[in-house]
Amino acid sequence: MKARAWMIAGTLLWACLALLNPEYSLAESGNESIQNAEQRENSIRIRVSDIMGEKVRNLKGDDYGTVGDMILHKNGTIDYIILLHGGILGMGESLVPVPWYRVVDSERKGFLVIDLDDELLKNAPSFSEEEWQRFENEDWNEEIKKYYGD
Repeated sequence: MKARAWMIAGTLLWACLALLNPEYSLAESGNESIQNAEQRENSIRIRVSDIMGEKVRNLKGDDYGTVGDMILHKNGTIDYIILLHGGILGMGESLVPVPWYRVVDSERKGFLVIDLDDELLKNAPSFSEEEWQRFENEDWNEEIKKYYGD
């Protein structure tokens, strides 16, 4: 059962990548990662794999953490980046969903810039590793949208 769920999740992720970047194919994925990183500044499309693990900074340049994951809508759009914030050596990090529209600069090599200040991030909705299913609940998504003023 778990294997089937992982296979479905992988297929959905591949389909979302294909929607976000029609030029993406499984055959190209390995050899082009370096080339994609170099061309990213000139591209209007971004590979999810290029964003994963990138540092996240605010408009003032303060480090806020790293991109730990992304939540994609079934229509192919990006709903949230999942910011890994705080903690030490990966322990005690908060998982903070940040709406994609709060990403104001994704073209810099090595980091994303988000439009959040310290106070907004400090009080932002967060969740634990055991609570990923919360994104299936529309009330949770509405709470996030309301918090960020959407």
